[in-house]
Amino acid sequence: MSGKIAVDTKITIRRVGVPRYPQFPYHPPRHYPEFSAFDVQIDRTNQVYEAVRNILVDLQLDRHNFGKPTWNPLRSFITSGQRALIKPNWVLHENQLDGSIESLITHTSLIRVVIDYLILALDQEGIIEIADAPLQGCDFNELVRRSLVGELIEHYRKRFSRVTFAILDLRKTILCNGSNQITGLESQSVESGDPCGYTLINLGQESLLTEIQDKFERFRVTMYDHRLMHEHHNREKHEYLIANSVLSADFILNLPKLKCHIKAGITGALKNLVGINGHKEYLPHHTNGCPATGGDQYQYRSLIKPLINRVNDDYWANINDRGKVRNILEALLIRVLHQPTKLLDKDRLFDGGWSGNDTIPRTTLDLNHALYFYDLNTHSLSPTSVRNVLHIVDGVIAGEGYGPLRPTPKASGVVLGGWNPLLVDACGAKIIGFDPMKVRLLRYGFTHAKSRLSIHLPPLRKMKIIEDGERKSLGQLSSLEFAIPEEWYDAAL
Repeated sequence: MSGKIAVDTKITIRRVGVPRYPQFPYHPPRHYPEFSAFDVQIDRTNQVYEAVRNILVDLQLDRHNFGKPTWNPLRSFITSGQRALIKPNWVLHENQLDGSIESLITHTSLIRVVIDYLILALDQEGIIEIADAPLQGCDFNELVRRSLVGELIEHYRKRFSRVTFAILDLRKTILCNGSNQITGLESQSVESGDPCGYTLINLGQESLLTEIQDKFERFRVTMYDHRLMHEHHNREKHEYLIANSVLSADFILNLPKLKCHIKAGITGALKNLVGINGHKEYLPHHTNGCPATGGDQYQYRSLIKPLINRVNDDYWANINDRGKVRNILEALLIRVLHQPTKLLDKDRLFDGGWSGNDTIPRTTLDLNHALYFYDLNTHSLSPTSVRNVLHIVDGVIAGEGYGPLRPTPKASGVVLGGWNPLLVDACGAKIIGFDPMKVRLLRYGFTHAKSRLSIHLPPLRKMKIIEDGERKSLGQLSSLEFAIPEEWYDAAL
């Protein structure tokens, strides 16, 4: 089945009158006709359920049957006996700002809605998997517990015996004995990750990284071994390790969290797909150095940061191969070296957390291309999309400020939906308060010669949105004026 990315450009936004999440187990607010054969309980306060359902209505899914017991909005994409995959934003088990999770991860009340409509499409027989690859320091079991997703799945297992449910941790690298570089007592373990395994996808000259590949030796992702990255990103190849559970799914529902992102500007539909890759070591996030030296890690020249980089590289390359005393000493040295940078350097940037990051936008678009266009039968990129991915963005309690790991809660009360992640994120950027064309991730998506996401799209100024049933242009969409990081002020409206 060909994907809808190039042929369906509808974007819909629904507002939640009272921006808060319902109580577990997130029952619908009324008896909908399509669930007349089900024994469904009611929670009349659940406005989130109504908003997500209206996204499906606005996208005109099975529109001829809407309002009837036969309405089945997802049945054109998945049917009895097949397998659906839900990709939430599960980056970490707690907000590094205050320990909360509401503005950090996709709320499970949205997962509840899409599961209901998947069960309807599957005719109560098939497979539904919820999967992500969070940071290596994420306590996955704690995340499942705090999000209540485990309890939700048990709720379904008791009611639908012919549907197989699974919660998958797609990570290959996991940090043990701690989640931060303070004590030096961490160690890394290599896990099996996806039970279906992985596919190594080489984008080669189709990668957006080719323009900066001469600097591949400086490609980095924080807190991972850079040597493995250079085996897969260099002048000859650009490889990603994509989970087979994702690539082989019959239908994918991408459920991002709307947040500011210190490195990419915005976390939304595009950036959420970074979690389909098993090894973070395959994901260049920044290029060491400053623009004057060809890097995008920080803005101004520094005498101390290159030294910190060398110590950091040694720490993460040898974390499992030496004693705890050496790890503790190096971790302390890194902390000591960071202190004078606060006094001597013009910026406090270190890991590419600013609008000048030119690496992570390319990596993110590469991953979207791999998902949409990589054909498992031909082992190559198809000229047209081969997968259907529906994006429904949780912005009920969004994240402003220093996301994605330290977001401040923003009661936005919005849910966004659409088939093209680039268009969805253009709306998300406008809601946050960004000019979409000043955010590199979006600008490259719309204008880069290698971007496949912008094919057949109308000009951005002519983009049409459905907001609470009313058609309008992107320019008419109001900003909710998020607090954005100062390093991104130059991308603001």
